[in-house]
Amino acid sequence: MPNSRTVVLQSHRNSAPTPWLAACMRSAQQWAQQRGYDYRFEGDEFFQRVPAELLEKTAQQKVIATDLARLAWIQEVLAEAETALWLDADMLIFD
Repeated sequence: MPNSRTVVLQSHRNSAPTPWLAACMRSAQQWAQQRGYDYRFEGDEFFQRVPAELLEKTAQQKVIATDLARLAWIQEVLAEAETALWLDADMLIFD
């Protein structure tokens, strides 16, 4: 049975984010820490959860592969935690 932990997940490609995006990701990490939540971030390794043939088929519509990777990651986290929260990398938490 999963414990009551909450895990906040974010992903963004490995290239250096713009200052705005870096501020957004930092705000999410700080928000999670303030509430006692675990925070996990992944770069391009995020896509390792998607089979190579599906990555190839979805190359023109990367959002499909992103959705599949996100769902797989959430499923992994929910095996060990009660709640998984996905926050897009461009979400700014200010309060």
